[in-house]
Amino acid sequence: MEKMNNIDNFRSILEFYNRIRQISRNIEIARDKLVKDFNLSGAHFFLLCNVWLKEKCNYTELAKESGLAKNTVSILVKPLIKQNLLVQILEPKDARIIQLTLSPKGEELILKIFESITVTRSESLKSLSERLHSPNGEDILSQLRFVLDFWEK
Repeated sequence: MEKMNNIDNFRSILEFYNRIRQISRNIEIARDKLVKDFNLSGAHFFLLCNVWLKEKCNYTELAKESGLAKNTVSILVKPLIKQNLLVQILEPKDARIIQLTLSPKGEELILKIFESITVTRSESLKSLSERLHSPNGEDILSQLRFVLDFWEK
């Protein structure tokens, strides 16, 4: 009996993993199509959005938040700095720590892309947002944070 429960548990986890991968892939495809018109790769847009969400973060925080390896973040950030979309700021208390923030040009680009999304996908965004957030705390985002906390322990 316990063996069957373990198999069912494994199936549930495998199905969850497959659905998350499918969702991620669909988001990446949509993201890549969207930013193509702005001469930006999907990966670069993803990092810009993560910096925008945090307002200021170091490379380690950006890697953790984005789920990318630190060396991948470092490689992706270089052209964003070169294009003046991101700015590096030395941490006053510890000059070894470099903070990243959006430049005014980067902020302007992000807002243009967001505006483009809201013009073309307003109803879809509203519908998805309502599904992600729930007033009683039983929303999808809360559940995903719970699962992520499990794996990070």
